Amino acid sequence: MRDDGAVFLRCWDDEIRKGRALLGSSYDHGHHGGVERRKHIKLIEAGAKGYVVVLTAVDKNASPRSIEAYNPDCVFLLDDIQHHDDDTITGRMKQRVAIGDIA
Repeated sequence: MRDDGAVFLRCWDDEIRKGRALLGSSYDHGHHGGVERRKHIKLIEAGAKGYVVVLTAVDKNASPRSIEAYNPDCVFLLDDIQHHDDDTITGRMKQRVAIGDIA
């Protein structure tokens, strides 16, 4: 989280469906930053600006995953956070934002 309250979350590129990024689920609670991630999601739901950085994994089947690549020049503005019946949480990737355009 930045000083201005903006929240940046990471999302794997293979966990994006129809413009919605998988942000979390009940099964990651307490693991690999899950508690902090849920706090960040609540901040976005409460009105903080949320952005997602899209990552590509070296091996999509590995656990834990390692980052192969990401685009350092842009992120996506998040909105419409939804909690689903399967305990997943997704956010709509509303628009691409150049890093230089984020104040």
